[in-house]
Amino acid sequence: MIHKIQAFKNSFVACFLLSFIMVLAGSSAAHPQNVSAYILESVSVETAVTAVEQVGGVVTHELGIIDSVGAQLTEDQAERLRKNPNILTVTADPELIVSSTGNVAGHNDFVQLTRANRLHQQGITGQDVTIAVIDTGYWPSNLTDMTDSGETRVLAQYDAINDRIDSWHSTPVSTDDNGHGAHITSILLGSREVLNRPDNGLVALYNFTEGEGDTIYDVSNVGVPLNLVIEDVDAVTWGEDSLEVNHQTRIYSPTSATKIINECQSSNELSIEAWITPENSSQSGPARIVTLSENSSNRNFTLGQEEDSFDIRVRTSETNSNGILNFPSNSGEATTSLMQIIVTRDVDGLVHMYKDGRLIATDSVGGDFSNWDNSFQLGLTNELTSSRFWKGEYHMVAVYCQALSEDEVVQSFQAIESPMQNSQTAQVSMPRHEEGLVALYDFEEGSGNIIHDVSGNEDPIDLTIADETAVTWGISHLSIDSPTLIYSTENVERLSNRCQDSRELTVEAWVNPENLAQRGPARIVTFSTNTSERNFTLGQDSSAYHMRLRTTKTGSNGSNVFSRYNINHTVATELTQVTYTHSASGWDRIFVNGQPIRSNYTGGDFSNWQDGFQLSLANELTGNRAWLGELHMVAIYCEALDKSEVLQNFNAASDTVGISPEANLVSVKAFNASGAGRYMDVIRGIDWVVANKDALNIKVLNLSFSAGPQSHYWDDPLNQAVMRAWQAGIVVVAAAGNNGPDPMTVGVPGNVPYIITVGAISDNYTPLNPNDDFLASFSSTGPTYEGFVKPDLVAPGGHIMGILPKYAHLAHKYPQFFASGNYFEMSGTSQATAVTSGIIALMLQDDPELTPDDVKCRLLASSNPAVNDKGQLAYSIFQQGAGLVNAYDAVNSEASGCANNGLDIDKDLAGVEHYGGLANQTKDGTYHILGMDGYAWSDGYAWSDGYAWSDGYAWSDGYAWSDGYAWSDGYAWSDGYAWSDGYVWSNAYMGISNAP
Repeated sequence: MIHKIQAFKNSFVACFLLSFIMVLAGSSAAHPQNVSAYILESVSVETAVTAVEQVGGVVTHELGIIDSVGAQLTEDQAERLRKNPNILTVTADPELIVSSTGNVAGHNDFVQLTRANRLHQQGITGQDVTIAVIDTGYWPSNLTDMTDSGETRVLAQYDAINDRIDSWHSTPVSTDDNGHGAHITSILLGSREVLNRPDNGLVALYNFTEGEGDTIYDVSNVGVPLNLVIEDVDAVTWGEDSLEVNHQTRIYSPTSATKIINECQSSNELSIEAWITPENSSQSGPARIVTLSENSSNRNFTLGQEEDSFDIRVRTSETNSNGILNFPSNSGEATTSLMQIIVTRDVDGLVHMYKDGRLIATDSVGGDFSNWDNSFQLGLTNELTSSRFWKGEYHMVAVYCQALSEDEVVQSFQAIESPMQNSQTAQVSMPRHEEGLVALYDFEEGSGNIIHDVSGNEDPIDLTIADETAVTWGISHLSIDSPTLIYSTENVERLSNRCQDSRELTVEAWVNPENLAQRGPARIVTFSTNTSERNFTLGQDSSAYHMRLRTTKTGSNGSNVFSRYNINHTVATELTQVTYTHSASGWDRIFVNGQPIRSNYTGGDFSNWQDGFQLSLANELTGNRAWLGELHMVAIYCEALDKSEVLQNFNAASDTVGISPEANLVSVKAFNASGAGRYMDVIRGIDWVVANKDALNIKVLNLSFSAGPQSHYWDDPLNQAVMRAWQAGIVVVAAAGNNGPDPMTVGVPGNVPYIITVGAISDNYTPLNPNDDFLASFSSTGPTYEGFVKPDLVAPGGHIMGILPKYAHLAHKYPQFFASGNYFEMSGTSQATAVTSGIIALMLQDDPELTPDDVKCRLLASSNPAVNDKGQLAYSIFQQGAGLVNAYDAVNSEASGCANNGLDIDKDLAGVEHYGGLANQTKDGTYHILGMDGYAWSDGYAWSDGYAWSDGYAWSDGYAWSDGYAWSDGYAWSDGYAWSDGYVWSNAYMGISNAP
């Protein structure tokens, strides 16, 4: 009903505006004529305005960038203007659509696939480069609003539809009712919304990160800390950020919980939050999870477990001292998995219980907290009289003197849940941790039998591959296909000495195991001499990662610190970061994908380490503990990295951050809530961008939309505006469109020969394996009508994850493509365009003096075309252009003079000369490039490196177009390729059904 009412309102407003325009235009009330939008080009804007007013039309847009205006006209008025000698063209205002499709979901590997992550690690992040995005608007989020250094990056928001600035150097406002613009900007700037726990009203907080001892610290930073004491430490087991209660004990505050009592009495509100894993579903009493009480019948509040449900008791002035409230949750809620339980009580007495962010029960209890007892203590896992024992794991407990709202409950859940359950997301790009680094292998060599230590230390510990036929080099990884030795040819005294001095160690390995059956343990990284003598070994034992360490407390074989007996089911046949740390205090920790799995105590030091051992990968020195799989990175530190540093390394190598995470943004809204827009609004947006390029340092213009061509590229008003932006020094990047795979489907403005037009590839649901990537079937392909090769290149556009507001049109249309929180997966040449725009920002940070032609040349020269197993093109040049964009190679390219040769944009815009490309269609219907044999249309196979274009990208050149321009052998384009039926561009120029 709401949607129907809104639709009626929109219809009413539209009818009112239309009637108003008709009155202004002098339409007859008795015989009204339809009014339509037109773009009129003249010698100046002023001349066009005068002409429109003379016929009674209404000027809606002044488009100075192309000496035109947008106007509302009747058909009669438009016809009169076509006959006006001061008006050069009268063009109906076409519709554009954003170039995304919501029908495919999947991975989000575009940063690593384009090798932009290597640039991020070098500090090339798009800093000080502004990208203007003309789209459906902007949706503020914590990550995209600010750079990693905390600086505002949204410099301006311009609404081209209403011709107004929504924000300028101030707090960004939400303007995106569609969601497409939010998705595009998050690809450019960051793909994860930063979620923080709510802290309003927080009184006490326990996160169980101590790892040892008998004290649980209150880390709320509110008032005097209310620390808790564990009465019997033998009854508990410390984990990484957790405390497991195994046997009956008391955990309590030695003094009364005065600050909780006082604050809650002042507000008469309460929230209790507990992240727990119950040991079973049969505990009763209720068994105390969190209690502020004296004994089993006197309390201020208690959260407990009653078999397979949860129970809350709260004392108020309308209850007795036991605070009994008939408020259990539904049965079945108390399971043996990790969960978040939150109970809130507001000032009006309304009580809510939530599990994992969802409401599971509600009730009410009147009165206030004036009768709370000020002497009661806070306790966990038991009543203060040791009579209501609860058994399980604690991960977090928080107490608030405020009733959290539903949004805050969800926020609290997502802030913890997202990193736990969706570890492939990363907050921002950051460099790897370097302090204490002893050796680093990134497997960037690509060939040969030497793996270089790139840690930067003197006397690098390089490794030798004994059998090159047993391995396959990939992009930034080495695949171990059959058993071989990879080892240091000399003793590694530097590694021993530094770790012995610090008494600390970290071993980090990015691996993709071949299977879950490898035993031994199969050696991933080992510092040893044989199967029974080692300093340390990180290996795989079936479905568990295995760590052995020698200290003065172990034998020469080392202690089984972690194995399948305590961390089983940690191995998966996918790219995984495994990190082991040992601290000087004797504690060991293991992390998977940045998240802690378990801790252990070994003790001792490394004074008994042997200097004569060698460092090896993928096997023991004796050759009888082979490991098979992919090695992507191995790092060894003489320091025990803490949790934040392990996560830093994970995020630095993760591939889900934005492509240019330090770039600035200018958002231009030109499309409506359904993702549709009009030429005149987009042109006005481009006009505004060009006018403000110097003030806002706009270097890149992202156009993730498309429309069908309806004239030569040079006659199209939108294309003229795009060419003006390129002429002004802005690198323009446009989507090829989603009308593939047929030829000649590239849309406007992607058919402009000067700019960079982008098609899309898919990763085939195998991140970091480019060998099976393929051209997306929806990606539009060339050539253009004038014979230019388009797209110029392709970029990841399938299965891209970004931010999307849940209220947006796309969210309601495709709810199945939400990953978690506000993370939405979408495909299209729009997404590929955003990836390319972000790469260009990296190029311009590295070399701000590059011209648009320079940028295009280096992108073409550094892209990798897809070839088949015979080294031939797997896809036509008209499908993939120069191939898959490569951010790292583009930044480091020195190519010049290889783009837009033979074209003169000044002459083109002045109408002195227009241009055609080198595409040709032979009599059998296939497309070729003049002078370059063998570049025919074909189906595709797989993606690969190594193919070099010939003739310096001559296929991107152009020739002057004239009436006498002929294709090879005089053969015209295939019959039936026509501009939109009956489309009139001006009085003298008609859309044509066949090529000249």
